[in-house]
Amino acid sequence: MRGREPFGYVIGIDASKVTLNLKDTHRGHFAAHRDGISAVTEINHLFGVEDGPRILILKVISLNFVEPKEVHKAVGPKTRIEPEPLRQLNAVVVGYIEKHEGKLKFTADSLVSPALGAEAFPLSEEEIRAIFSSQKKTLEIILGYHPKTGMEVKVDLNTLLSKHVAVLGSTGHGKTCFTASIIQQILKKFNRPRIVIFDINGEFLKALEVYGEIGKEIKYTELGNNFKIPYYALGRYGLQRLLLPSEKTQRPALNFALDHLSYVKWFSEDKGAGLVDDSYPCFFDDCRDDKATEAGNNLEKLCKKEVELAEEWPHFGALACLIVDNYCLEKTSEGTFRRSEFKYKSISPLINRIHRLIDDERFTSIIDINGGKYYEYDLPLSWERKVNF
Repeated sequence: MRGREPFGYVIGIDASKVTLNLKDTHRGHFAAHRDGISAVTEINHLFGVEDGPRILILKVISLNFVEPKEVHKAVGPKTRIEPEPLRQLNAVVVGYIEKHEGKLKFTADSLVSPALGAEAFPLSEEEIRAIFSSQKKTLEIILGYHPKTGMEVKVDLNTLLSKHVAVLGSTGHGKTCFTASIIQQILKKFNRPRIVIFDINGEFLKALEVYGEIGKEIKYTELGNNFKIPYYALGRYGLQRLLLPSEKTQRPALNFALDHLSYVKWFSEDKGAGLVDDSYPCFFDDCRDDKATEAGNNLEKLCKKEVELAEEWPHFGALACLIVDNYCLEKTSEGTFRRSEFKYKSISPLINRIHRLIDDERFTSIIDINGGKYYEYDLPLSWERKVNF
């Protein structure tokens, strides 16, 4: 910090917020020193606070007068010069810089705090470069340029990919261009990287086709038409997240249906489901009175696993049939079964959700709801098996 005059000092620390008093000798947003000129009090700019062998890096979040009313005193004849009201700066700690093997190294850390009375100094170009640069030069990529200093903001690729990263912004603010720039740098610097892009709007193909031939280095797959994802490829947990059942009422019925879906088959003409050996359906999703006793007896067989496993997954609608009959079937005093309309009201929102997905052309253009078999070999159906489609 030699050759630089302090422009403020720490007077308060409140959790992550640090308050500094600005000295009367400092005016404006910039400070001059022997290394040049640095911005120190502009919002979102950085400055340093001495902390023994290291320099704490703080970011400006607000500026204010301690006594704002003093600034608006009426102007009149004065017998003496009134001092300017005290100015304060609020900032948060973002990390610290220390020397490591003769080089400056920046470490991100928001939990450290300066000492009371510690003086604040502008940062030199070398210190700013240490903040915005990566320590591993061979793995660094450029994220962009700092809007004030024009310096490249670089990051280590391993550090970037090891975190959950989101690129946020309104339409037209350059989210796709930023992401494409990162991918292009990875393709240039590294040998045969493997990158998977879910290109919802078809924006990335033109940006990447110069780095390889479509079909060879770049494999382009468009969902729809003859290439669809079978619904059972989502897995039991994926289907639960898709259908969003209520915890106490709908989830137990959905779990039962998922556990026993591989034991039934679909009857497309009757819009119902039945056991593998049945010649007509007995499970329905509309709470009808027809075949309630047969459905109850077959449910008892399903619970006891006294049925054969199907050779292929049924239609997606079979899931709704199992949900309804598992939840709504009641045993009467005569030993028969009937479907309860009162219980059906509790389960109907989930059934309507399944029906909307079946009728949604956008959903069915990507997801195959017809069921089927995904193995070349005669292996039993299971949610735990990996889907190869």
